Amino acid sequence: MQTKPTRPRPPASWARTRELLHQLSVREISESVKGSTLGVLWLVFSPLLSMTLYVIVFGLLFGGSFGQVENESPLSYAIGIYIGLSVVNLVNETIVKSTNNLFNHSMLIKKVVFPLALLPVVQVTGTAFKLLINTSLWLLMGIFFGSVLGWQILFLPLIFLPLLAMALGLAALISSLSVYFRDIQQLTQVMTQIVFWSSGVFYSSQKVMQVPQIWAVLKWNPVLLAIENIRDIVLWDLAPSLPQIGYLYLVGFFLLAIGFLVFNRLRSGFSDFL
Repeated sequence: MQTKPTRPRPPASWARTRELLHQLSVREISESVKGSTLGVLWLVFSPLLSMTLYVIVFGLLFGGSFGQVENESPLSYAIGIYIGLSVVNLVNETIVKSTNNLFNHSMLIKKVVFPLALLPVVQVTGTAFKLLINTSLWLLMGIFFGSVLGWQILFLPLIFLPLLAMALGLAALISSLSVYFRDIQQLTQVMTQIVFWSSGVFYSSQKVMQVPQIWAVLKWNPVLLAIENIRDIVLWDLAPSLPQIGYLYLVGFFLLAIGFLVFNRLRSGFSDFL
């Protein structure tokens, strides 16, 4: 009697995938502070120390300001820098870590039936955790030092969502290309500098608009637009620009689609090059 062939089970159920994502994400976060005495507190102290240094140099010594309101205080400038650093670090840390992401997990890729698409997700989850801590800090600082947070704060998750989509797309794209082209690691050093200085960490778009030639380029930088809208919400109690948020979604989810399209096209050769 001929038996009816059974349908093969998927390599991992959704529940197993979620559990695997949780375990790897926890390990990703813990390894970022592994071996340090202060542990997770370094995720708080590191951006605060950087912000203090930049404020002293650019805010106090050089008299920097964003020029958004009259009588802008150095404290508002400090929190504004902190906001900018938080967003830029999300993007730049994603770019830097992506070059070695698949190499660091080569044993999983070669030896085990493993959902490879989880690796960029795990990486961005660890970076997003740092953004969550920083967001909590600069919101608390804003409230403590007099910022008026109105209903506009509800737009913050809507701004973070395309940023995370952008980071996830970059992680998938860069990590997959780095397997085949190791020179990308050198290129990312230039990319992070471009992102840092073109995203308005120390200046506002209003100042850039005074130089039309530069603004004609920087106005398309989604990281700059995200930082500007977050500052408007947190520091100045202003409603964000809906067209700019729409542009963030367009760029963010376009990069997400392109990143995983390239990742899936190249994944078959990962084990041969790692």
